[in-house]
Amino acid sequence: WVLFFMAYSHASISMVTTVYHVYPFVLLFASALLFHERITIPSFAWATLAFIGVVLVAMGGGSGAVMSATGLALTMAAMTCYAITLLITKHLAKSPTGVLSVVQLLVGAIVLLPLAGLDGLQVGVDSWKYLLIIGVVHTALLYMLLYGAVQALDTNRVAVLSFLYPLTALVFDILVYDVRP
Repeated sequence: WVLFFMAYSHASISMVTTVYHVYPFVLLFASALLFHERITIPSFAWATLAFIGVVLVAMGGGSGAVMSATGLALTMAAMTCYAITLLITKHLAKSPTGVLSVVQLLVGAIVLLPLAGLDGLQVGVDSWKYLLIIGVVHTALLYMLLYGAVQALDTNRVAVLSFLYPLTALVFDILVYDVRP
């Protein structure tokens, strides 16, 4: 996620989102190579259609969306890391999702702690409560649900369902923020 958000300073949100959503295809092809899963024509067609939708929404505003080489590299690195995370989760199908979530959260916390800049951080007691809620509910619980789905579903379905995120973002933009792409 660090790479993903770093890409925003080198590319438009629409370009980062579009390039990032190549990962379902990486997931499909890597699963075929690594796990000998068959790529079904309907799944590939639905994933392609959904990707075209992401591209149309991202480019539809005519906002002059641009992406530098650095933005492209950061987005591709983020997309690759996420696809690898999902492939590892798929490979560890017998591992409890709670364990996978805790390991990922701990590794992420340890790796990112030096970058956190805690010396200038002034967080009150009430703020810690909200940070804990975000960490436990949004991150840990959602990782457990995501990893459970990745382990339970075949990769074809995971790839197609991956496009629910940009669809949800689009719906929220329209309904909550009154953005008309």
